[in-house]
Amino acid sequence: MKTIFAILITILTVQISFAQCPISFYDLETLIPRERDVALERWAEKGEYEPTTDYQNRLQNQYELKKVAFGDSILNIYKERYKRSLPSLEFSLLGDYDADRQVFEGEINCFNSFFLQVPKEEARVFASDKRKKVKAIDLGVSNNDWSLTEVEVFSPKLKKSFYYYTKQIIEYIPQETFGTYAEVTQNEPEPPVSKVVFEEPDYPMPDGIYNIHTNLPKTQNENDNAIAIIITNQNYSIANDVKYAIQDGKTIKKYLIETIGYNEDNILVFEDLKRIDFVKIFGNYETHTGKLFNKAQDGERDIFIYYAGHGAPGLNNKNAYFLPVNCDPSQAEFDGYSLDLLLMNLAKIPAKSKTMVVDACFSGINIQGISGVSKIGIRKKINKYDDGKTIVLTSSEEDQYSSWYPAKEHGLFTYFFLKAIHDKEHSDQNQDGLLTYQEIFEYVSDKNNGVPHCAGVILEGLVQRPEVVLGESLLHKEFIRYK
Repeated sequence: MKTIFAILITILTVQISFAQCPISFYDLETLIPRERDVALERWAEKGEYEPTTDYQNRLQNQYELKKVAFGDSILNIYKERYKRSLPSLEFSLLGDYDADRQVFEGEINCFNSFFLQVPKEEARVFASDKRKKVKAIDLGVSNNDWSLTEVEVFSPKLKKSFYYYTKQIIEYIPQETFGTYAEVTQNEPEPPVSKVVFEEPDYPMPDGIYNIHTNLPKTQNENDNAIAIIITNQNYSIANDVKYAIQDGKTIKKYLIETIGYNEDNILVFEDLKRIDFVKIFGNYETHTGKLFNKAQDGERDIFIYYAGHGAPGLNNKNAYFLPVNCDPSQAEFDGYSLDLLLMNLAKIPAKSKTMVVDACFSGINIQGISGVSKIGIRKKINKYDDGKTIVLTSSEEDQYSSWYPAKEHGLFTYFFLKAIHDKEHSDQNQDGLLTYQEIFEYVSDKNNGVPHCAGVILEGLVQRPEVVLGESLLHKEFIRYK
């Protein structure tokens, strides 16, 4: 009986472990070329104001390049969708060190094993480091499934990363294949999988197949002592959930580290906050000495605050409130955290600069328990907290709804804020290598390509215009230095 019981426990444990690993049921080798060809067909249409000679030259000179680019871009969209569905990735060693080849065989849950190059001088310390972690992976398609092409494993003891790259890459042939394929070694163990079905997306993509998750721009920004607070309220007990809030926060963090030069140790991430959590971070009316103040009190730091979640109006006082996840929207005056209070306390914190990006609306539109609310006059009320160092960008005007971008799995405003950073060829209007707040705001607010345009397409006529509610005098300031 003990043996049978042990076997059952082992099977159950394996099944639970396997259930965490997703499998894509897309026919990738059919789906991606098909979507690539649709995008290519649209691109190949002659423009209304395009001279015939220009049109013919465009097709002749760019057709094959665009075919490759569209294929890779669509591949990346599906790849990032799959990567976001993965559980927390953990690296483990499978055997002893191969001193002749100077490699460890290791594996990451949900994928086949691979060989990680570690110099012999560092192998002993690497093997003993129990805090090794997976910092990044990249994937390719092989046999209609995803497999590892790159892995970065970080060792805190050695304070450095070690990398795995596939050595054999199947050549890209536009007419027959798509993307980059990673050749998989024969006789490797099959990765554990469970039947998690991802439906083929059927959402509008007004800005096309642009992908903000790959090829993040490199900059000269080195801001090791800067502080970031990232708050993502997604799972509400009374109000509607906020789709993509946590994913938005993760992507914001990635940009802060990889592009804007923040130290990961100085980025504080909070999910699904209650009111008391807001108080602990920003303080209350009695004291402003919360976590942010304690971390920033030397006065020589840049501060970046990001919020994704619900906002709500006070039904009686018409003030704006951040909505904690357990708050009744109709009782925001009692259970919400006031925007006024946050900005009042933020003004008391010494800093070189303070940037606040808010992907939330304060109109109460489309929130359970609130209807028929008039304008609350945010800008007029918070101008008194203008300390000459703080700029606040919000996703919509005070009487508007802030929408999502389902095809890109982001809040619409957050997506375009990050795209402004990513798409420097268009956002950096004068191409001086400096991205200002003004350039970011004009990019996200563009009526033909930005948030207003996309909101109208996604939700059939929805009006959403981002707003600078505080710090207009700082719009000319530099946010990112590319060169």
